[in-house]
Amino acid sequence: MKTTTFAAILLSSLFLIPNSKFSFPVQAQETTSNAFGLTAIPPRLEVEGKPGDVIVRTIKVRNESTVLKTLTTSIKDFVVLDEKGTPVRIEDLPDGSNKWALSPWTQVSPDKHQIKPGETKALSLTIVVPEDATPGAHYAVVLHSPTNETTLSESGSAITPEVGTLVYLRVPGPVTEDARAIFEVPKFQEFGPVKFKTTVVNNSSIHIAPQGQIEVTDMLSRKFVVPFGSANIFPETTRSFESVLDQKWLFGRFKAELAATYGSTGQLLNTVSYFWVLPVRLILAILTSIFLVIAIVLILRNPTKPGQKTDSLLSPDEDEAITRLKNKYRD
Repeated sequence: MKTTTFAAILLSSLFLIPNSKFSFPVQAQETTSNAFGLTAIPPRLEVEGKPGDVIVRTIKVRNESTVLKTLTTSIKDFVVLDEKGTPVRIEDLPDGSNKWALSPWTQVSPDKHQIKPGETKALSLTIVVPEDATPGAHYAVVLHSPTNETTLSESGSAITPEVGTLVYLRVPGPVTEDARAIFEVPKFQEFGPVKFKTTVVNNSSIHIAPQGQIEVTDMLSRKFVVPFGSANIFPETTRSFESVLDQKWLFGRFKAELAATYGSTGQLLNTVSYFWVLPVRLILAILTSIFLVIAIVLILRNPTKPGQKTDSLLSPDEDEAITRLKNKYRD
């Protein structure tokens, strides 16, 4: 698979890491920076290497603040645990317990350095791929941590601000590429817009990046194309995507078809669902208004004048009997 298909999971981002095992969620930017004035360049690094290869790359960190900073640079592994694709750094795990680990193969030099205000420092990143490296994807994050700079979280715990570059290494070889999609569509709505939720389950040994669209067809065969947001999905995890058919006035039965591809050979993710959009309350209001208008028109066209007799529905004998009773009990 071309490395360009794996961009989204390698989001370089602001890490606000407490003194614990896991980091907080991160936010992707073109260059990763934080409130303490540090920027990681590049935000992500994608490389490929065969067993036995030595890969050397240059990464940078820039001091956007107005003060001198002393930085410690370290390598940590990361995984994705939620359905949003949030990278989470991990550490202090037993050797071999994380099959996606890249940090044992990676070094950065220098790992301690000072950086002046406005200065950009170049660092050398070296990855030594073992001879027995498992084919597939391996992940790490290069973290730059300023010394003696902390802030307090909402809970009051000390947080060290860190900025990092996510590193992805792909080792060629046989890998598993297998995924399925769960397509959730509201069965009935009165009005648009209509929201679709797609959950992709990645059973692969590498992460995938589905790309495609949702095509909506109405009863008149008119088609609406809804973009399907593409992002990488970590191996053996799920990720949810929300798409919106941004049309308010819809009517009738609709067909929604998800058509997406993933993997190195363009495997298909295809599923179909149906839904209705009927403005029931609006229809009832219109019918009620029509009924009232018809009733008013009929009343106005056939008014009953005071003292005017209406056609009787009684037989002549019944009508005569009633007249006699009226006369008898008139007083």
